[in-house]
Amino acid sequence: MTRLGAVARSLTSPYARALTEPVAAAVLFVWWLAGPARPIMQDLGMIPGRSDMSVTNVYAILVAAAFAASLALARLSPFLSVALAALAVLAQVAGWASRFSLTGWVAYGILLAVVAAVSVHAKGRMRVLAVCVGLVLIPMVAALLTLPPLSLSGQWGLINGKPWGSGEIVVGFAVWTGTQLVLTSAIWFLPAWLRSLRRAESQPADAAGTALSALSFREREVYLWVASGMTNSEIATAAHIEESTVKTHISKVLAKLELTSRVGIIAHAYRTGILLPEPA
Repeated sequence: MTRLGAVARSLTSPYARALTEPVAAAVLFVWWLAGPARPIMQDLGMIPGRSDMSVTNVYAILVAAAFAASLALARLSPFLSVALAALAVLAQVAGWASRFSLTGWVAYGILLAVVAAVSVHAKGRMRVLAVCVGLVLIPMVAALLTLPPLSLSGQWGLINGKPWGSGEIVVGFAVWTGTQLVLTSAIWFLPAWLRSLRRAESQPADAAGTALSALSFREREVYLWVASGMTNSEIATAAHIEESTVKTHISKVLAKLELTSRVGIIAHAYRTGILLPEPA
């Protein structure tokens, strides 16, 4: 059990967590390159004709690599992550040679992993920016998948094989736009929902409801984080807000509970039974 515990602690250490996104990015890119991207053009100095949808060329490979790099950067810099993903999609809209082949389009799945990573690491205004960029990119990706002028062939939709003028083009575009909105929304809000469930399970609901009735939902969250010993920086990261906003919430908590310091919050939590002392 001791060895298992040591392994578990090593896997959850800050250094191991920092490698999560880069490792996931490498695995997804290699999987795409070895599977859906095939057959890959042998002569990288050539560009396939627009009617050849079975070839993944060097430009499409660079786009998929940019998606993977976007995922790898999500923890280090959510801004760079979002910007790189946006530039890669814009490059595909602007240049047909960078668009995916008939099977290579599944590289867009890497963007779903980017959404998950950015939703965890972005905070404050960066979260708003990420949502705005996502709302622009979603219809672009849907267009690249369904509209003939934006496919690699230039003659028919990438995944539906329909020429321009077919009634299924509009339906396909709408379906893929809606599907992406549902998936990205679910992925975006999932981490916060899971965190709220864990916090709810770890706290005595009755005691918290009575003692913290004067606080708003966000103020209760900040109260519990302060009581558990988290710093302002750690709270800002967990709540995806700025440290200045954390300080404002703490000031409101202190005023509403008539306390004077963070130590007072901790004492209040133990005194009201919200936090229980560890058994000796």
